[in-house]
Amino acid sequence: MSEHEQWFKSLNANGETLYFLGNEHKVSEMAWDFQQAKIDALKIQLNSMEQCYIQMKKERDELQGRLEAVDALSRMRAAVIGSWKREEISIKVRKAISCLADKEKILRGEHE
Repeated sequence: MSEHEQWFKSLNANGETLYFLGNEHKVSEMAWDFQQAKIDALKIQLNSMEQCYIQMKKERDELQGRLEAVDALSRMRAAVIGSWKREEISIKVRKAISCLADKEKILRGEHE
């Protein structure tokens, strides 16, 4: 039994008998189906919006992580460069700085 049929039968559930002259069942079923179509369309739209929100949140979280990594690398690089001015830097440290700079470019999306 459909939801509409349950509703239509419930009209007589209180013990009072309602008499219908003819097309009431068909007309109410058409109205019911029309409203149900609206509900179904809105549910589809809501699901689409939820999926879009989830995707955008994932992208935001990924970008936030990349931003934090770039920030950490920049701070490390600044600390190394700050010590560079104080004393002579070995070849190993210069290679490390170059490696950090390359990783920073990759995280920013600057591919060579």
